[in-house]
Amino acid sequence: MKEELELVFQILSKINDKYDKSLIDPNRLEDVKENNIDSLAEDFTKWDSAISYLSKVDIKKDNLEDKKNYRHGIAYLGMSLIDISNDLKELYDILGELNQNMQKD
Repeated sequence: MKEELELVFQILSKINDKYDKSLIDPNRLEDVKENNIDSLAEDFTKWDSAISYLSKVDIKKDNLEDKKNYRHGIAYLGMSLIDISNDLKELYDILGELNQNMQKD
């Protein structure tokens, strides 16, 4: 995941450089990069924890006997989805800004 995000930010930086760094403030781009790469990696670690807990739940039983794994799995799933959503929104916003500024030219 980190490698793919690094590539995305390298491309964004190259595009910004091509336009003399006028599309996105380079400091903002760097801040979003630093925040997103590590944060998304952590978010997907929570996702993996959620899947690990939920995979231990026997969904064929009506009463979901393993309540601990179910509760922990749902909690981690919720946390990871909220965090992933917030991080992706930040990336989406910067892509929108880049696109909007490219349209001006």
